[in-house]
Amino acid sequence: MQSGPSAFFFWICLCQHLELSAAYNASFLIPTNLTWKILHCKLHVYWECNVPWEIQDNVTYEVTMTNSCLGSQIDTTRDRNMTFDLYPNAKFMVTTIVKGTQERYESEEISVIPEGLNGTAAENVSVSLSFDFNISMTFLWNYGKNAPDDTVYKVFLRQTNGERTCEIYRYKQRRMAKCIIPNLNIRVSEQTCIIIEGSSKEKIQMLVRCVKPSEKENISPPSNIRLNFTQKDMLINWIKPSMVSDPGDHCFTYMIKLDENESGLLSEYSYTVPKDSLKEDSKLKIRAIGKEMCGLQNEWSKWSESIPCGTGYVNEKRDKELIPAIAAGSVLLAIIVLVLLWCKWLQEKILPPIPKPKLHIDFETCTALNGSGQNIGIL
Repeated sequence: MQSGPSAFFFWICLCQHLELSAAYNASFLIPTNLTWKILHCKLHVYWECNVPWEIQDNVTYEVTMTNSCLGSQIDTTRDRNMTFDLYPNAKFMVTTIVKGTQERYESEEISVIPEGLNGTAAENVSVSLSFDFNISMTFLWNYGKNAPDDTVYKVFLRQTNGERTCEIYRYKQRRMAKCIIPNLNIRVSEQTCIIIEGSSKEKIQMLVRCVKPSEKENISPPSNIRLNFTQKDMLINWIKPSMVSDPGDHCFTYMIKLDENESGLLSEYSYTVPKDSLKEDSKLKIRAIGKEMCGLQNEWSKWSESIPCGTGYVNEKRDKELIPAIAAGSVLLAIIVLVLLWCKWLQEKILPPIPKPKLHIDFETCTALNGSGQNIGIL
């Protein structure tokens, strides 16, 4: 073993070599030239990393993707590219991990900004969920202010269980569009990505948005409205709106409109009105509004269909209720008469009539006994 100045010089050189090696490895292990590309609503990310060939088998890459819809998503790969579903406000970074070490070599974070001319993406987008025997979603939007007139937009809807493309488009005005996706199998409580992609002779910006369908569901009017009349009052009962998300009973507030008078806000499913306040042609209707604490739209539903409830309707209803009773009584009476007639006919057929007694009177003898020749009447 060397000693003295030679040994000291050896250790100095060795330390410098190790430091240079470490610096060299770190600079080459940090991923660089991060790029991305959007293709068919997918985000493809790429990077470079000049890993020395002798450790390539021990290197993996950890890709961290964050977005405003799902939060953070981390995947690993041995390749230098990865594909993700596209979500709004996406950012990603790549970390090199060498097996057997604790070191992590992180790249810078890259933001994904869709390409295209500014002001060409769809604007003023509104989304609504409806439930009428099946689920459907409706999208409304305006053309981007800088979008050419030949722009054609296409809508994609994505959840973790799959993707749907809108196929029914309507153009209400020159630069306003509408799209409906019917018969939708969707998880209303799950974050959903909406992508509106435009095509034109110019490069159109893509719009990416994240929504929760249950928060966009239209509230339907209350149903099964029933009226019960007592001697003094009219009792109104109804059932809460039918919705896909099936919120609890406490999630709605109601309002009743009787003729032109509106009730206050109601939290129950019943309401009592004095009968003397009803007109002859009175009508009522009910609407509902959701509560924000239940994640529902704080907007009034449409009014239910008008239901007649005036004094004229009550009398007409009473008369209509009497008609079946009268008809049933008439039918019963006719049946009884027919049965009695049938019984009489049957009796005559089965039992022969009883013969009447015959009178055996000798009128000649009676005349002789009279002497005067006058007939004797027989009573």
